Amino acid sequence: MIEEILIEQGIGETRTALIENGRVVELLIEREEAGPRAGQLYLGRVVRVEPSLQAAFVDFGAEAHGLLPEAETAGRALPAEGQAVLVQVMRPPIADKGARLTARPSLPGRLTIYRPFGEGVAISSRIDDVAERDRLSGIVGGGDADGGTIVRTAASNADASAITQERTALLRRWSDIRARADRSKPPCLIDDDADPVERALRDHAGPAVRRVLLDDVETLAAARGYAARYAPDLVDRLARHDGPEALFDAYEIDREIETALQSRVGLRGGGVLTIEQTAALTAIDVDSAGDVGGRDRTETAFRTNLAAADEIARQVRLRGIGGNIVVDFIRMGGRRQAGRVTDALTAAFSSDPARVRVGRFSELGLVEISRQRTRTPLADLMLEPAAEAPRRLGIPALRAQALRRALREALVGPPGRIVIRCAPPVADALDDASIGRLSGRAGRVIEVCPDSAYERERIEIAIA
Repeated sequence: MIEEILIEQGIGETRTALIENGRVVELLIEREEAGPRAGQLYLGRVVRVEPSLQAAFVDFGAEAHGLLPEAETAGRALPAEGQAVLVQVMRPPIADKGARLTARPSLPGRLTIYRPFGEGVAISSRIDDVAERDRLSGIVGGGDADGGTIVRTAASNADASAITQERTALLRRWSDIRARADRSKPPCLIDDDADPVERALRDHAGPAVRRVLLDDVETLAAARGYAARYAPDLVDRLARHDGPEALFDAYEIDREIETALQSRVGLRGGGVLTIEQTAALTAIDVDSAGDVGGRDRTETAFRTNLAAADEIARQVRLRGIGGNIVVDFIRMGGRRQAGRVTDALTAAFSSDPARVRVGRFSELGLVEISRQRTRTPLADLMLEPAAEAPRRLGIPALRAQALRRALREALVGPPGRIVIRCAPPVADALDDASIGRLSGRAGRVIEVCPDSAYERERIEIAIA
């Protein structure tokens, strides 16, 4: 369970780190210039129906048309070409793949999720107390005139009035969405969902969270306002990070990001994971990184595989990897050890909010994993397109890094003008709007100096 949430508010970028058992398990990076994201609702228009795929392609305003499977349509039948349709992004565009859409949207609150085209009531499987499940079922058991409700883990021990009020607010929101869609012309955005900070609090700040640290006064005030309205129990757990180091530096989050962009990861107690992402699947190899010969070979392999199982689950979630994953563990002594490794792998994924299926060892000694795609992989956010070899940090990531470092220096450095010296492609990405926002937040004049002698990754911040 998530124990701590760190939120760093940059210029045009919000970075959130989720901490579990003292380690980062998930990184959420959202930039204002990014395209469609999961949860947004659009009014789109069907441009093509593909019976062979049992799906329709929908123009909803993105660069690439989204895919609407027949199973995700409100009437379980594909709309006709040219028809307007209200859709929600299930999975954002990834690389050359368009977004995956649904016409059966879900509206999440902190305690419940309202599904306008669903039925009945479902209680989170993580609430295992029978009496509490019965209580929650009783609160929402009357159902709504239309739709269904999912009761989230955070609803455990929540006041009945809080649950009822939230459900009422979600019903009102759905009514507003339908009204906006009725008077809009496709393609257009109908509902943007909550902002990144509110989503982090809504979706991840459960009962186990001890504190939420934010690095910006205004962001903290907004978070407290959201908590006061929708999650009063969270208010006392919100705090500002005011240490001498930047928030992500203090928790070594940037080091975790650097590691998550590498193909090789060391294991505790020895051993190495090699993680290679391709268009078709992600391949993970487990290596002992040492001699495992002799009488203890199988025991060493078993211990390394157990350590690998735990780290694989963390790295997959940290990197935002979805789709098909194949793991090549070290060969062991027999079925009993193999079963314990796959059981450990399943347990390691148990806290992952994405849907995950873990298979057993195949005849060739491989383990298959299927993980729901919920967001853009970290590598695609941070690096140049996969076709580039070797992959290096992309311009959007370097732009965000320059703004972040300049703001950091402005807040802690001596008085003076802030000078950002960088390569011309990065300087071009530092547009007037972002520099103006940086200047306003820093309270200083900002100067960008492109230098053709600088390598693209070289960024220097100085005070003049």
